[in-house]
Amino acid sequence: MDSKWLNDPRFKNIDEKKKTYLVSMLEQLEGKSMNAAMQTYMQTAAKMKKEGLSLTQEEGSLMIEYLMANMSPDEKRKWSKISAYLKSKGQS
Repeated sequence: MDSKWLNDPRFKNIDEKKKTYLVSMLEQLEGKSMNAAMQTYMQTAAKMKKEGLSLTQEEGSLMIEYLMANMSPDEKRKWSKISAYLKSKGQS
């Protein structure tokens, strides 16, 4: 994972338990396709939910920004549609 994300002040304010999940997820996504990213993102969200953790809207937006950083323009469009759907369902 690019260390610049760890130095982002928005990331530093995330709860430590959540941060552990998110760092692990971002490390797993290095060089993965959008489909793999989506699967990993959903798996991480499910694990967090089992522990009673969820991302705030700001945290979810930040994670999507991180995820989209290395995607192609087409993948970014697809991911934007998927994340909009998830937000509408309260799953981001």
